[in-house]
Amino acid sequence: EERLIIEDLISRRVDGLIVITDPLADTDIYRDVKKRKVPIVLVGTIPDTDDFHVVCDDASLGMCEAMRHLLELGHTEIAAAFGRYVMMFPQIGRVAGFQRALKERGLTMREVSTFSFN
Repeated sequence: EERLIIEDLISRRVDGLIVITDPLADTDIYRDVKKRKVPIVLVGTIPDTDDFHVVCDDASLGMCEAMRHLLELGHTEIAAAFGRYVMMFPQIGRVAGFQRALKERGLTMREVSTFSFN
């Protein structure tokens, strides 16, 4: 699932990726992204991260600050893929931070979707 989402984003020519990691993540996915020269930052903790920029965060505040920054730059079409652990800590905090930044600007989330790849 994660690989398919990352591949989709790269095919859309994103400028870079900030990936909120699964502690059991397969780091080969991220190595493939680096080989393709797509900037990538991992948020959270995963094993074997010597080759990556990794940030450990205050989930809610970090997401809120990132959203504020994007909104201040004038971006209005912002997608967030929270993955399969959306209802687990710290994902709950990230969703709250995402929503808080939108609310500060008088905006709301238009849609929450779950991707399913078979």
